[in-house]
Amino acid sequence: MDSLITAYSELHFLREGYLHLLWAVVPAVALVWAMGVKSRLAQRKKWGDEKLWSKFSQPLSIQREFFFGLGWVLVASLLVAAAAGPVTKGLPSSVKAGSLYVCSAIDVSNSMASEEFRPMMPKRNGTAPELVPGPYGTRLDWVKGVLENEVLPSIVNNKFCMATYMGEGFDQIPLIDDFDVVNWINKNWINIGNAPGGGSNLASGLLKAVQMLATNDNSRERVLLLFSDGGFDVDKEGEQLKQVSVILAEMAKKQGRVFNAEETDKGKVLDEIARHIKEMKIRLIIVGIGSITPRAVPIYGGTDGMQVIGQFKDEESGDIALTYRDDKALLDLQRRTGAEFKVLDPDTGAKLGVSWASLIGGTSLTTQAAPTPEPVYEYPLLLAMLIMFALLARGVVTGRVRPVTAPVKK
Repeated sequence: MDSLITAYSELHFLREGYLHLLWAVVPAVALVWAMGVKSRLAQRKKWGDEKLWSKFSQPLSIQREFFFGLGWVLVASLLVAAAAGPVTKGLPSSVKAGSLYVCSAIDVSNSMASEEFRPMMPKRNGTAPELVPGPYGTRLDWVKGVLENEVLPSIVNNKFCMATYMGEGFDQIPLIDDFDVVNWINKNWINIGNAPGGGSNLASGLLKAVQMLATNDNSRERVLLLFSDGGFDVDKEGEQLKQVSVILAEMAKKQGRVFNAEETDKGKVLDEIARHIKEMKIRLIIVGIGSITPRAVPIYGGTDGMQVIGQFKDEESGDIALTYRDDKALLDLQRRTGAEFKVLDPDTGAKLGVSWASLIGGTSLTTQAAPTPEPVYEYPLLLAMLIMFALLARGVVTGRVRPVTAPVKK
């Protein structure tokens, strides 16, 4: 569906003036058909009785004739559209080789175990996603699938790295161009909880990705993809933020500035990270993952570890903890960093509706040759032919004809 939307948005006509013919063709076809129906009704009344006509043919139905007339109008409209020369601009499927450094920062906290994407997941070993035992269709599962099937193929022959984060950021994959290794790690090592600490320290994940993109090579654009459900939870003591502040203080010192190494204010920490993002000319793309509808996060256990044994609970109240995509937090981060903000929401198809190559590629796409316009006239032409054959087939498929009894000779 997304590819059809994209193609439609890029549709234009080589001979757009032909479309003005619709103002004449559509009324003309409708008028001729109406006159034909009127003439047949008059002839039936003039040359016979309707009761006798009905013994040899179906009654002339205005409703049915209107339907067939509408079909011929549609055929004429499609033929005009085909004659106008419709073309669509093919979007690039991959970014120019050697043009990008891309790093993905991924939240692997407990909230990412929410399974609202389960109905959209593929079957596993022939089993419907709703019946697959164990965790399946989590927010993290969907992120991993997007990376494997959409992001990585669009940046082939460029370099990629990955940082995961909970209480602290972790450099999961260094900046490499071996995508076989990247895919293997993405599939087998990226799980809920595989980053140090607890909570969801957004600042630590962002900073780790920024550090991984800090190369001396300025010949490539730098892109940071943040996949998050909006959580920014740290310990009450502020130690997790202090760890980030210490690193930021050292980075600021190298630039001849001062930043408080004891800073625990989330906003000030994010603003300092945003400063480095802008100075390094990193394009930050925030991808909000999940639904805005609150839901519980299942806990699995049992003898095989595949049975739901409960839901995550709030440590203080003991109540079942509900999680949802926090757009307010993500939009606040966008405001501070000047980032682009996209959403992967299961309630709206979990698709961006754009080409990942176009989204990530940025200005690097302008160095490529312009995509050749692709003619698509055959689609309206084929549809017109199918409708026309269906309309002509009405003469082949006859209705029930009542038998005529010869008069009995006396």
